[in-house]
Amino acid sequence: MLAPASMARADEPSGLPSESRAEAAPLAAESLDTSLRGDAEMRFRGMGGARLQALGQGYENLNSGWYQRSRLGILLEHSQLSAYLQLQSSGALGAAGPGSDPMPLGLQQGWLRTRAQFAQELWLDAGRLVLDYGAGRQIGAYDFDAIGQAFDGVRAHYAIPKRLIAEVFAARLKPGAAGSEVRRGLSGTHLTATPNELLKAEVYVLYLVDDNAAERSGLLTMGSRVVGGPWLGLSAEVEGAVQIGERRHADSQHPTDRLAWMAASEVNYHLDGRIPLTFGLFGHVFSGDDDATDATDRAWQPLYPSKDAVVGLLRVFDPSNLAQAGARLQWHSPSAVWPVTVGADVRRSLAAAHGKMPAFGGDTVPGDHGWQDLANEVDLRVRWRVLPGSDLMVAASGLVGSSMLARTYGTDRALLALLQWTTRL
Repeated sequence: MLAPASMARADEPSGLPSESRAEAAPLAAESLDTSLRGDAEMRFRGMGGARLQALGQGYENLNSGWYQRSRLGILLEHSQLSAYLQLQSSGALGAAGPGSDPMPLGLQQGWLRTRAQFAQELWLDAGRLVLDYGAGRQIGAYDFDAIGQAFDGVRAHYAIPKRLIAEVFAARLKPGAAGSEVRRGLSGTHLTATPNELLKAEVYVLYLVDDNAAERSGLLTMGSRVVGGPWLGLSAEVEGAVQIGERRHADSQHPTDRLAWMAASEVNYHLDGRIPLTFGLFGHVFSGDDDATDATDRAWQPLYPSKDAVVGLLRVFDPSNLAQAGARLQWHSPSAVWPVTVGADVRRSLAAAHGKMPAFGGDTVPGDHGWQDLANEVDLRVRWRVLPGSDLMVAASGLVGSSMLARTYGTDRALLALLQWTTRL
């Protein structure tokens, strides 16, 4: 599993391992061939704000109140075999009354791994897995979500240390995860090459198939991501992908072709010294379909991204028919006594006229032609590492809608605030 090189997740402090991975601390005595280790995570979050109902149906209900998420994992290793089991409980605090059902408890991860005897970096996983690649624009763990994303399937892994990582997988998003309302099959391969310390290149080929009573579709996504640096404090990344495919409706003899694209870039500059700062510029475009009369759909179809990392803390807009550009500023405290990180993101969102609105039900974007202004968003985060395995985060996000958004959807402004405590054992 690969972690983003330059984009910090909204729910993951920079420098921390992904919360979705099996970071196991010793739990029991180890023998020569067998070891048993465990890990745990507890997350408590309070959310609320103003004018949240303007951000879409059900948004306020899902983002107001106090919530908990608890995970407990056990990793068993014996010779060339490994097995990992992670249970998760997630729900709202204070919502249950006498006689109510308990907090939902389910399987977040549960996989069996077998390694090749002749190569420790060659293994096969089967079961419920977390898939997290690149910057999370195509497939991510989406750990900010109350449940997070996990997949049921198989995955083969091969690596040449410090040079190459190759993975091939076939899976389905687990039931109940964000975006699992439609059951789809996802397969593909992801390659990461690191020719030197300053350059990393990724290539991926992903195939998504959806087969139900209403339609059958197949979608091929091919793309690449290149990350360079840091060199003299400067680092950069670019990513581009295309989608081709066909969607056939049950009530139509003529299929709809798909030809879509996306592009993203980011540049960061880190300044050391008494006030260590990181300043960055970023932007991405996900194509839209501005002509519904032809037989080709040009709107980018999101796969399973980590939405908070891609479109912002509010997660209002979907990465389709969407262009965003912005800047970020981050400060890390040089004090070991007060390990505090303060970050701010500012982004502007636009959508192409006559394409589907990337929010609010997907109505047609009004306007004559070209990109129409949607909103400006500001995200602020303050993170304090209270203990080596615990951190406190205070975050706020404000949105100011354009005149078009205010006139059409009544979304002129909104504010979301978040307080979160996370402990990992």
